Amino acid sequence: MQSRIVIFLCLLAFTPSAFSQNPRQQAGRRGRGAPQTGAGMEWRVIPLKFAKAEMAAAVIHAVMDVQIVGDERSNSLLVAGTDEQINKVIELVSDLDKQNDKTVLEADLDIISIRNREVDEITARLRNLFEDEMLITGDEQGRRVLLRGNAESIKSAVSVIKQIDTPLPTASIEFAYFQVGTSDTEFSMEIPDDLKPVARQLERFGTPRLVGRMTTSAVEGQNFSLNGQIAESTYLNTSGRLLAAANDGAVKLEMQSELRMHRAAEGERR
Repeated sequence: MQSRIVIFLCLLAFTPSAFSQNPRQQAGRRGRGAPQTGAGMEWRVIPLKFAKAEMAAAVIHAVMDVQIVGDERSNSLLVAGTDEQINKVIELVSDLDKQNDKTVLEADLDIISIRNREVDEITARLRNLFEDEMLITGDEQGRRVLLRGNAESIKSAVSVIKQIDTPLPTASIEFAYFQVGTSDTEFSMEIPDDLKPVARQLERFGTPRLVGRMTTSAVEGQNFSLNGQIAESTYLNTSGRLLAAANDGAVKLEMQSELRMHRAAEGERR
């Protein structure tokens, strides 16, 4: 549900290449040496204690596009990639290479795309509920969650994801700018019906003139910004953060706004 906010401001008295094989084919390449690396890439050997190298390589490749080979003899992973990719693989290995996860690695695999919420947020929720039943790994860059376990547990986890991966509340924020207290104005708009009650309240300070309206959308918990020209010589720069947008229409936000007056040099069109 989208809330609508109207804010009135008044101016007073002024104006790398992957392997061609599929993951299991890649994981099955034994004794052929390390993956080939290009400029800016390196390869690393990552030993495993409990997980099988071939299966771990297949799982990791399903989550991220990286060159990886499982070596069965040494039970190690040979990984080629950038520092960022290798660090991500090491992070995944820390989740995979656990004594109790041997059966999990051989279970069903499902990869769920996350559309609305933060991957880390959903991963944390799932681990609280299913950590003892399945392997749960988040891929923030690819906005995906990897689930590996029995089919029934995966089905339950997917159901939870559908419940919590919902769009964040949004609000439409409208700014209306009035000039009050002088009859000398460079620009004025006809005041529409929805703003006439506001104009009547401003009449105590002088004749109100509507000089501009601007609208933006904001997402709960995120920053918003709005800038542009609202009159011939008046410029706006507004930023803020929508703290909460309840379903009943109540909103809470913080904001700051700057208005700049610019008068054209002599000879320029004002």
